[in-house]
Amino acid sequence: QFTPADLVAGSSLRLDAPAGVPGYALGAGAVASGSAFARDFGFFYGYPPLTAGRATASVQGLSYLSLSSSFAMPRSPVAVVTGVIRTAVVHAGRNTVHVAYQVRDAAGRTAVATGDLAVRMELAYGSTSSVTCTSPLTGGMGSCALNAPASWFSASTNGTAAVTLRALYAGAEVAAESTGVVAIARS
Repeated sequence: QFTPADLVAGSSLRLDAPAGVPGYALGAGAVASGSAFARDFGFFYGYPPLTAGRATASVQGLSYLSLSSSFAMPRSPVAVVTGVIRTAVVHAGRNTVHVAYQVRDAAGRTAVATGDLAVRMELAYGSTSSVTCTSPLTGGMGSCALNAPASWFSASTNGTAAVTLRALYAGAEVAAESTGVVAIARS
């Protein structure tokens, strides 16, 4: 009576990424554990998220389609959030501040991990108001709109409100930017 490990004992197994895909094998070779073989693969840093391919296996030099596995490059988390204020001045009658933003990973790519991602805009002038922005679309871009509180228009002098963008995963801040200021016009 043979065990599965006996059936593959002495076999040579090669696990490689096929030519033309963004992968390379790590280490000296496939590691056997009983009848299971495994090999770690790394991916070139320059390949974009969601690049896909198949890794194949060969036993004693023969390749088997059933021994292949699909993979896709994961998206990286947000490392940078940048914004552009689209509303320079707000008035009591037109008090909505609009900001466009873009998120990027540490390599500058805009295809970022979006699970549990929230981008928030804060508007500060004495007190702070905040709003969750739209989720980033293709290209890592999104937008925010926040109404300045009516109390900010009750004084007799003009002022400026600071705009800050924050990127958070599950409530933990990963990136922030002091985007600029918006003029508060009293008249």
